[in-house]
Amino acid sequence: MKIINKVGVALLALTSIQAISQDKKKNIEINKLSEVEITATSQSDKTLLKQAASISKLESKELQRGTGLFFDDAVNTNIPGMFMQRRTVSAGQTFNIRGYGNGARGTNGTNSNFDSQGVKVYLNNIPLTDAEGITLMDDIDFNSIGEVEVLKGPAGSLYGLAIAGAVNLKTMKPEAGKTSISQNTMFGSYGLRRLTSQIAVGSEKSSF
Repeated sequence: MKIINKVGVALLALTSIQAISQDKKKNIEINKLSEVEITATSQSDKTLLKQAASISKLESKELQRGTGLFFDDAVNTNIPGMFMQRRTVSAGQTFNIRGYGNGARGTNGTNSNFDSQGVKVYLNNIPLTDAEGITLMDDIDFNSIGEVEVLKGPAGSLYGLAIAGAVNLKTMKPEAGKTSISQNTMFGSYGLRRLTSQIAVGSEKSSF
């Protein structure tokens, strides 16, 4: 009788363990999450049609359209949905993309029409916008810019905290193995006189 009772207890224990394991499997199947798809822009693939964002690019020829004097003239003329203001109270430049822009420092703090973290501006992937959202471009030669890339919409995956978008300026790149020298002269009203000289040297490993 003792042997039979021990066998019965063992069978009962195995049955209860199997029932518990089946219940756990059922719970796991019920709590299984659905598929989550994440899309973001990539720096490795620069084909605009394959990017999961709205990106506008301007080449050097497009930048020279209009007066050719100020960077904001080229941006405001050629990039829809974007507006650049050359001078603000903060003595910096403001960028507005689709109605949302970076901060303009005034007497009472950041201007209510802009947000301090709206747009980030970079020069060759080096940030020009500080922590308060002020962008200073006074020391940049407009003639040295060869390409402008504007990403419209949230750009946190590539450029950090940029809710409205990001502007990436790229200087001209000389062709490998070639040396070029160019000079430009411009005269205008109110005593305008502008002389520009450029020398570009490119090799397989470096360029300047």
